[in-house]
Amino acid sequence: MEEEEKKEYVVHKVNAGYKYTVYKQERNGMKFYKIGVPKTLIDGQKEWEYIPVQFKKGIELENKTTIRIKQAFENFRYLPTDTNHWNPIFTVFINDFETINDKIEAYNEEIQEVNLDELPF
Repeated sequence: MEEEEKKEYVVHKVNAGYKYTVYKQERNGMKFYKIGVPKTLIDGQKEWEYIPVQFKKGIELENKTTIRIKQAFENFRYLPTDTNHWNPIFTVFINDFETINDKIEAYNEEIQEVNLDELPF
């Protein structure tokens, strides 16, 4: 049996002010969200981890929405198991954020409207 290669990481945690992509998944009528967080190997290569996130009641986001977190905290959610026990699941509760997809799309539209023949140089 081959020994699994150990990887050393420089860990990236979830930080306020950073941009993250929110992924949405629906199961059994419930919505679950997660964000992609990069992990950097010591040699500089990146791998992605996906951390479950929660939002205030009533907030719904589309899949692959880009947000900038303003305020968040670590949280636990408990899920039942088949043996009547509860498993704690680490999550990040995001209670203040801004979506930035609209700004990016507006910026791209402005760029596309520029006619290169009209530029003075």
